[in-house]
Amino acid sequence: MTGTGKCIRKFRQELGYSQEYMAMQLYISQSNYAKIENELINISTQRLKAIADILEVSMHDLLVEHTKKTITLLDTEDDLDQKVIEGLYITTRALYEKIIDDKDKEIAFLREEIKNLRAN
Repeated sequence: MTGTGKCIRKFRQELGYSQEYMAMQLYISQSNYAKIENELINISTQRLKAIADILEVSMHDLLVEHTKKTITLLDTEDDLDQKVIEGLYITTRALYEKIIDDKDKEIAFLREEIKNLRAN
């Protein structure tokens, strides 16, 4: 996820939010939040979604904003451009597949809970 932390920082600063504010919203310490922006820890899909919601952007925006700059720099090299674009689509697709998988698990859990409630 190289660059994602920097994108998060950029969007946060554009909104005038502090790291402390973001950390409070995410129920984590400011030092752990700083690790996210400094790309010292991996971000779970759920955490990325929460950050995107706070910043009022899509998860896609957080994952690919830095890639736009890379594509611009590579405009003269078509092969590299194509590889960056393909990587972007693969990353986006994998993210959406993970979200769908997580939601399927959540739905299965909730169905089981409903079943248990009806049994009681």
